[in-house]
Amino acid sequence: MIEIKFIFETIEDAYDFLNKKIEQQPKPKKENDGRGKSTKQFHELCKIYHQEHPDKTYKECLRELSILNKITNEIKGI
Repeated sequence: MIEIKFIFETIEDAYDFLNKKIEQQPKPKKENDGRGKSTKQFHELCKIYHQEHPDKTYKECLRELSILNKITNEIKGI
């Protein structure tokens, strides 16, 4: 059995402690959260590229696609 005991001087201190713990809880992800989507797509493309070029390491494939992506974005003016 594990027992954890917190002792506070006042009820306000206890509420402050609990409120800070509640604030630290991770917030649920939003349903249509697009963060990380482009990175996921980039890795999917890299996986295909790596299968087409098995002589190269995955890291080399990432580097080459990254350079290609940078050049493409410069041409587009992004």
